[in-house]
Amino acid sequence: MTCCSGRYSGHGPPSHNMINAQMRIEIKSLGIVTRFNGVNIHQTRDCIKISCKKCLKKMLLSHKWLDNDLIVHKPTPLPSDSNYIQQLEQATPPATYLAQKLLQDQLGFSYRQLIGEILYPMVKCQPDIALQITKFSQYSANPTKEHYEAVRHICQYLSATQMVNISGDDAYAKTCLHFITLHHTMIPTH
Repeated sequence: MTCCSGRYSGHGPPSHNMINAQMRIEIKSLGIVTRFNGVNIHQTRDCIKISCKKCLKKMLLSHKWLDNDLIVHKPTPLPSDSNYIQQLEQATPPATYLAQKLLQDQLGFSYRQLIGEILYPMVKCQPDIALQITKFSQYSANPTKEHYEAVRHICQYLSATQMVNISGDDAYAKTCLHFITLHHTMIPTH
């Protein structure tokens, strides 16, 4: 068997042969991986890039948010204005379950569901939103209109940054992946 590039002889690349030497059951080379567990993978001779483009597109389409009004020129996960952050911190949640349900119906999506949908790309490919999503998950029991709008803003950011990859080049990939520099905002914690 040869690898898909045809450069290797035997059962696969040298690392594949080293792994097989330690295994009781032989693993088979299936060629270059392009998608694994919801993550898009682009491999070249010099680098490996991973992204969640397909996952994000599916999530945004399900909410009918994959359109031009979500695209922003210089996206940030959240505005860094201190007044905005203070407004989020001090927002008054709905007093009754009926008011919560009315707010959810008015805004057209389930806050908890959207936080859950954003968690997957956050963990896999978008660590730059981890601080914001962790903070907003704390409001899942009783979110305010401001929290709904902030989570939707994060979806705008995800829509604008679908093509952003975590990448590792040939020289660096053996130790760790480096991240593309993105503008971050911080949400202060109590």
